[in-house]
Amino acid sequence: MSMVPAPQVLPPDEAGAVVAAHAPLDNPSPFEWLVGQRLEKWNDSFESLGTYTVQDFAEVLEEDLNTMGMPALQKRRFFAAADKVPKIEKVVRAEDTVKELQARV
Repeated sequence: MSMVPAPQVLPPDEAGAVVAAHAPLDNPSPFEWLVGQRLEKWNDSFESLGTYTVQDFAEVLEEDLNTMGMPALQKRRFFAAADKVPKIEKVVRAEDTVKELQARV
């Protein structure tokens, strides 16, 4: 019998969004994902950037990698892999939820 993982709540983003996502059963940690791409030496830099899940890698910009000092070949490898990361299912912003509830009243 396979169990469905519970949704995980991620830290709020800069705009105050609360993010909920269903983690796949084979959801690697950001460090494990970086190891798989031969980019583990950049783990501390990604943690400083604020990556908490593998899905966060989809939001990393080239500017971020430039700031880290990542060489061009490794940037290509990173973006090729990040393009294959499943996206977070839904972003719920607190103010949107309040507006929806007010509209129902």
